[in-house]
Amino acid sequence: AHARRALSARAAHVLAAGAPADVSIPDASGLDAPGMAAFLGEVGSPSLERLALGFCGRGLGDAAAIACARPGPRPLLQHLALAGAYRLTDVGLAALLGAAPGLVSLALPHASALGGFPLTAAPPTLTRLDLSHCRAVTGGALLAALGVGEKAGKGLPALEALALDAVPAVDDAFLLAAAPALPALAELSVCACAGVGDAGLAAIAARGGLTALAADGAALTDEGLATLAASCRGLRSLSIASCGALSDVALAAAVAALGSLTALSVAKIPAVGAATIAALTRGAPRLASLDVSWCRRFPGEAVGALADARPGLKEVTCYGCTQIPAAVLDGHSNDALVCVGAPAGAGVGLERAKAVIVVPS
Repeated sequence: AHARRALSARAAHVLAAGAPADVSIPDASGLDAPGMAAFLGEVGSPSLERLALGFCGRGLGDAAAIACARPGPRPLLQHLALAGAYRLTDVGLAALLGAAPGLVSLALPHASALGGFPLTAAPPTLTRLDLSHCRAVTGGALLAALGVGEKAGKGLPALEALALDAVPAVDDAFLLAAAPALPALAELSVCACAGVGDAGLAAIAARGGLTALAADGAALTDEGLATLAASCRGLRSLSIASCGALSDVALAAAVAALGSLTALSVAKIPAVGAATIAALTRGAPRLASLDVSWCRRFPGEAVGALADARPGLKEVTCYGCTQIPAAVLDGHSNDALVCVGAPAGAGVGLERAKAVIVVPS
């Protein structure tokens, strides 16, 4: 059962009929607390395998969570995503976890009332965990969930992807303590965590196996970036936007070392210049996505050379890059490339340009 528009109570009743296995509601803001409790009570059948609700904070509090869990365990429920559940507390989270013994993926972004301690009861089968913007979650609760500390749970040995963006408790000390408890980790996102810097990221990188890292706004230095590049040769996606201490030379060296990169974001790094773009042109043969928004020190013509050299490059985001002339964005040979944020009329892609036939009068 899938709904694309805001869900009304009447529509929710219809979607819940027939014990659907997959329920995806991108916008559940139309359900108040009684409506959400009734909906979850109906939809929470033993056959439920996936429940994904967006904008669900208005109605999803502890009462609704308990109503969903009340009939008993859901052995088939593997994926649970509740975005914006700002009224959900540890009481409701405990009820949900108790009803999902086989959970594989748990996403609770913007659940600002969660403390996180029930996460110690999360099943060891969990491979993906998203607690982005859960600002009340404590470092102790997170470490306990990972099996670290006096109140530690069984740990999450299968965890492959962890998102902790904008969680104040996440800093270098946390990452240093957590790294040994994350043997399977391949994807980490710690954007907007002001306390994260070289030491914490190096501890995660030293484990090996990291394929995706997002650390926008981290206190990352040239030395820290060099350590990351040396330890994570298999890194495919790297986002270090707003890491303003990095130099053009260090970025170029990192790009040269990371030959598997398919996606790179260096937006809002003032030092990004000719050396970085040249390194991408010479190396990074698999690059498909690049974000250089608000980077104004590299020559605009370099983007054209990069587009010509990398036929696999599909998207360049360049908001604020006023130095890139329209002739460069429209004159390269990469037909598939889309330039997001380009000046009006530029970067439409050659395929669209070729479709325009001018008939002389």
